[in-house]
Amino acid sequence: MSHARTDRDALHFEAVEFARTRLPADLRHPMRDALMAKVVQMLMAKADVSAETAETMAAHAIGEVESSRTGLRIDLDRSTSSTVFVFDPAQGITRAITAAHLLHLLRLDTDTVVLRGDMAVPRADSGRLTAANLS
Repeated sequence: MSHARTDRDALHFEAVEFARTRLPADLRHPMRDALMAKVVQMLMAKADVSAETAETMAAHAIGEVESSRTGLRIDLDRSTSSTVFVFDPAQGITRAITAAHLLHLLRLDTDTVVLRGDMAVPRADSGRLTAANLS
């Protein structure tokens, strides 16, 4: 295993732990976008990574924490760019969600973090948020 891979794994673990200790129990909590920005800032301060790489790593870390709390898993073998298969162990079922359905859900969701490629930014309607209790 290369040194760069080991460093990236350690950074991922640190991002997951950072998110785990700051993510509210309520998965729909509107502070998620502020947490995203905090994780991105932490990653960029700790490692020589671009903002885009930090965003991707932060999204993975937050997703991992949220997923660990729900048990939901995406079946990567069956999923494609147009259909995502999600296994819900609590109900013992797998659901297929199309890209069109995801688009519909995203338009309804006010808690979604918008990635800009250079920094995670809160949605326009989330100006009410503050990151004071995430530091």
